[in-house]
Parts: sequence; C-alpha cells; structure tokens
Amino acid sequence: MKRIFTQFFGILVGCLLVNTGFAQLSATESSDANELIDLFLNDNGNLTYSNATLIGAEGASGTYVNADFGESQGVILSTGVVTDAAGPNNTIATTTVNGTPGDEDLESLADKSTNDAVSLAADFVAEGNTISFSYLFASEDYNAYVCSPFSDVMAVFINGGEYDNQNIALVPGTDLLVTSNTINDGNAGGVWSEEGCPEGGLDNSPLYVDNTDGLNYEYNGRTVVLSAEITVTPGETYSIRWVIADGSDALFDSALLLEAGSLSSSDSECTAVGGELTVDGPTTVCKSDGIDDTFTLQVEGAEGENQVFVATFVNGEIILISEDPEFNLEGIPGNGTCLFWSLSWDGEIEGAEVGLNANDLMGDCFELSNPVPVTEYFTNGGEISTDDETTICVGDGIADPIDVTLESETGQNMAWVITDADLNILDLPAGPPFDLDGAGAGVCLIWHLSWSGELEGAAVGANAGDLSGDCFDLSNPIEVTREECDTCTAVGGELTVDGPTTVCKSDGIDDTFTLQVEGAEGENQVFVATFVNGEIILISEDPEFNLEGIPGNGTCLFWSLSWDGEIEGAEVGLNANDLSGDCFELSNPVPVTEYFTNGGEISTNDPTTICALDGIADPINVTLEGEVGQNMAWVITDGDLNILDLPAGPPFDLEGAGEGLCIIWHLSWNGEIFGLEVGAN
Repeated sequence: MKRIFTQFFGILVGCLLVNTGFAQLSATESSDANELIDLFLNDNGNLTYSNATLIGAEGASGTYVNADFGESQGVILSTGVVTDAAGPNNTIATTTVNGTPGDEDLESLADKSTNDAVSLAADFVAEGNTISFSYLFASEDYNAYVCSPFSDVMAVFINGGEYDNQNIALVPGTDLLVTSNTINDGNAGGVWSEEGCPEGGLDNSPLYVDNTDGLNYEYNGRTVVLSAEITVTPGETYSIRWVIADGSDALFDSALLLEAGSLSSSDSECTAVGGELTVDGPTTVCKSDGIDDTFTLQVEGAEGENQVFVATFVNGEIILISEDPEFNLEGIPGNGTCLFWSLSWDGEIEGAEVGLNANDLMGDCFELSNPVPVTEYFTNGGEISTDDETTICVGDGIADPIDVTLESETGQNMAWVITDADLNILDLPAGPPFDLDGAGAGVCLIWHLSWSGELEGAAVGANAGDLSGDCFDLSNPIEVTREECDTCTAVGGELTVDGPTTVCKSDGIDDTFTLQVEGAEGENQVFVATFVNGEIILISEDPEFNLEGIPGNGTCLFWSLSWDGEIEGAEVGLNANDLSGDCFELSNPVPVTEYFTNGGEISTNDPTTICALDGIADPINVTLEGEVGQNMAWVITDGDLNILDLPAGPPFDLEGAGEGLCIIWHLSWNGEIFGLEVGAN
C-alpha cells in the first residue's frame, strides 16, 4: 500500500475519537536516546539503527502511555516538560521555558527564530525499500494563536542517498510544514488575521482534533495521527532526525508524539497511484435550494488497473462509490463535510463498500488520492401554523398574541422573521407568541428561517427577498391583517360633587348633594354608587341624591358611567369591576361618607321618685333597645339638660345627687362629637 493513503486517511478515525472512560495519558521523562528509538522501532527486524542521539533540556523527552489515539503509547518530545502532557486539559497556556537554544534547520525551514528545541536522531539501515513511521503534533498554541507568528514548528529531516536534509513531515497532499498554522479548525484565532497563515493553511480542518475541555491529555488541540514514508535503497545508511521547537518565543508548549512500533521498513512493489484530485464546480453546496450544484471530480496522475471515486464522512465511513466523476447532491438530507477521493488499485481489494470504513481497506495494491472536502448543507424552513385569529385590530391597546406552531424545520441556525407584504423585514423576534398591535395597519407576514453556513441580509430594514448565503430556506408565511378598527370613544368624564360628602342619614336634616360630571361622552350615561369593593348598590340617571333615613354606615363611591352599544354587569348586586361591553368608561370615583345613628329606646321598672340623701341606695336599672351607632354613652342631666354625669352604664344610683330632677339618656354617634362632658349642656 502506498504512502499517501497512510499520511492522511489511514488514521482519520482518530480525529473523531472522544474520551469514553479511557485512562488519562501519562508521560515519563527519559534522556536515553536508545530507549526512545527502541520503543519507536517496529520489532520486525527490517530496520536497524546506530548512533542514537538526543539533544534538549532535561525533562523535554520521554515516553507516554494511555493515549486515546493511535497505538496509545510512544515517544514524546516537548518544548516544555513531557510530564505536563498528562490530562485533563485544565489550562489553555501550559508553559515551561527551558532556556535552551532553538534549531538552525527549523529556523531555515520556517523562516523564524526558535527556542527550547529538542531532537531525537539516529542512523538507519533498511532491508526493505521504504522507511515509514506515524506521528502527530499537539500544541497549546491552539486555537487562540492560529495564524500568529508564534506557531511552534516541527520537522523530520533525512540525509542519505537522494535526500539532503529534506523534511518529510508535511501536511498530506501539500508542501506545508505541520504547525498550528497549517492544521487547525479552519479559523484564525483571537486577534490574528487569516493572512497570518500560509496559503491553504486554513483548509485542513479534517486533520485537526480540538481538545477543549478534553480529559485524556493537556494540549488544546492536535493533528490526527499522520504517517510519513520515504523510498530508500536497502543496505544504505540514512540519518533521520525528529525535532520540535517553540516558534518566535518560548511560550505555550507543543509536543511531537511518535507512535510506538510504527518506525519500520518494508518492500513496496505496489505501482497504484491515487493521483492528484481536484474539483470543477462548487465545494460548498446547498442540497435543498432546488439549484443544480453539480460538480465534477478531476484526477491527474492516477495509475492502476481499477479506479473509482469514493465519498466518505470525515471519520472514514464510505457513503458513496462511483465510476462517474460527476456528482449532484441536490435533495439528499444531511449537513456536514464529506471527503471525496480517487481510489486506484491493482489486483484484489477488500472493504471498498458503502457502510464500511476506508481506514480498513485492504488489498494487493491500492492508493487513495488526496481528499477534496465538500461542505454539504440541507435546510428546511419548516411548516408553520396558528389557531389564533389573524385579522386583528391595531392601536386599540388590546394585545392580540398570535401563537405559532413549527414543524419539520432543519438547519444549523434558525430565526423568526416578520415582514410586510413587500418582504421588508420589520422584526426578528425571539419567538412566538407574536403581538403585532403596535405595527400599524397593513399586512404582516410571519416566517420561520433556517440556514446553514453563512447568511447575509437577515436584518431589520433589509428585504427578505435579498437574503443570500450558503444555504437557507423560509417556511410558508402566515399572513396577518392589521386593521384600524373602530376605537372606543366613551369617556367617563371628571366627576365632582355639589353638597356634603359626609352625611348623617338619621338626623332629619336634608343632606341632598348633586353629582356634576364634565367631559363625559357616550350614547348612554348613568350615575353609579358602589361599596369600596366595587359592589353596585345604586344606579340612577338623576344626579341628585338624598340618603336621609337609609340605614348603614361607611364610605360609598359614586361614579359616572358612560357607554356605547351594549354593556353587561351594570346591575345592583353585581360588581363594577366585572363590567364588560362594546365600549364603556367609568369616571373618577367620588367618596361619600354616610352615617346612620339611633340613640335607642330606654325604659325601667324601678321607682323614678326617690329619697335623696337618706343613705339608702335607690338603684335604677335601665333597659336599652334599638340603638345604632359606631359609638355610645350614657348621659345624666338635670332638668335644664346640664350634663351631671357620664356613667359607665346601668344600674344608676342617684342618692348623692341632691334634691331635684335628673334625666337619664342613652347617646349614639358616628364620626366626631363635641360637648360631651360633665358641666356642658
């Protein structure tokens, strides 16, 4: 099998692995170059080494185990200390400044200064005609320093035969160095601009694994496990050096991880070549817009007895195999990135079936081309409906909420949109229910908008007909007619009173008062009296009231009620708070305090002619009936009504009062009273 497949796709499944209970990665320091090469080296005996050397700070090299990628163990070279590689990722800026020099070869290759370099090297003699190995790059530079000048750098230099200090660690299918500026999530980090990355540096996100909040290891992100393979002459000596260093500064550690047992040699007689794959047509397609997004794959340099085009998910699962290079994905649901490849092979091949994984391909001789990523979007604005009234009165101050049900929506992003009949966007509300009372008369259209990827034009004041983007869809609209309805013109008016507002209804004095209303408007108008709780006790068209003789104490509220059309609830015994009708209004209330008192009827069965000053008590017991009032007292006067006493109550003993006439009274009153004291009249 050829090297291009190994470099990129052979370990793509690693980019989707997540921690599901694996132990955390741990690293052990080692400065023994032979120990590290022995762990790195495959034990098939096809590759021997000598002159192993290790250059770097103490603690910057060692071994790791329990990784959740690749073979789970191997060699680690770090610009900091290797023990910091252990999970979880609980800091985004792990840094150890070792204070060691950079690497001249790296500086020449990357055109930047370096620091804290560490390298592992040896001389190798192969029995086969290839030497290959697997590795990955991990860094704290992710994701904040993508496209910055501070990206750390690594390389694998080979000397011997046709190789003159050639770097063979490259982004698959390119001549780009492997750094955070060339393999990443496709976005410049923080304050950095895309121009800080080399051309193509943001196009390799399938090779990147984000580790934000990861549990297995410390670094913020890493590449998938990559592979490198070179052609060598059996029996000749080749020097290989693996090296990594901090770029431009000494901050934020990075690591080069070499997979245990992956360094090996073998014979390769396979002549199949995957070729260089390009695409003629769009690589971002909307599969739900009804627009033909046909694209054609073009492959150059492919060699082999057989050749097909293969589409996979990013994890390698095969979803399509075709001999036809032309593809139209219109109408196929699903969102995401697919990878398209050209597959060439000689002889037999196994695993090239839809539903299987391209990582597991096996056969006599085969090779995959470089992948071409195609971003596919499928959106559906959904189906919206409402059971609420869609013809509403506006400007009447009455809310008309319209609840909307949404079904079958599909998309990465969603929003609600309200437009006028010309599709001018009036609002982008958070969600139903919608109250359009303040929108003025006219027609509103309620829509649901779904989109994936980029979208432009979804702004108040823009026109929904001018929306543009990768893939979007509007639902069916709900049309809402907003009418200027007849508004209520009834006015309760301003109510005042001419006459007393505190009346005694039991004193025989005329306390007539007249209600006066100004500004009242309406087809009908009456005066209403209620208790404070709103219960209606009187309704009259006459504004003049005389409450004399009507029992009861307390405060009543008098109102003017105006209305047009029908009114309900304006009845004695009902509550004015529950009035309802076409159009009505109550005036301000006028409170009137009402009192009703009765001193009662008193009588006695005792003698009312007594001998005073004879030392013999003459108690007079008195019976009281029919008394009414908030306050009461007993009063004893002489024949001229001069108050002689205010006793607590019967029986009364007048023995000590002297000769003459005494009169016993019962007094009731409400509100204030004056003159009630001994000596007064």
